Amino acid sequence: MPPPSELSTVFLGGLFLLPMLAAVYAGREIVLPVVLAFVLHLLLAPALRVLERLRAPANARNVLSIAEALQTPRQEQDDHHDGNDADDADSTVTVAVSIAAESATEAAEKEDHEKDEED
Repeated sequence: MPPPSELSTVFLGGLFLLPMLAAVYAGREIVLPVVLAFVLHLLLAPALRVLERLRAPANARNVLSIAEALQTPRQEQDDHHDGNDADDADSTVTVAVSIAAESATEAAEKEDHEKDEED
């Protein structure tokens, strides 16, 4: 495609591009989830088609596709991995318990603060 012969055509293109970028920036709270949903649809469509061919119930297909989307890739530790998966499971449980304890502590502190404000 040859470049435009008139310079005003380039400037008009730039004038169109700037408001478009500003509109996308202003609507990012709406545009981002839509784009994310579109990308997830593209990624999960093949798995859903396979499950549909296997005549899996719709609820099972949805749950499996969400589980597939939320699955995090396992990072291999080539240098420090001794083959003991029990240590990995223990560390995962430890992290989960510490997160639960932190959230319980925060909830209790919030309730105490609300009671103090009422008095």
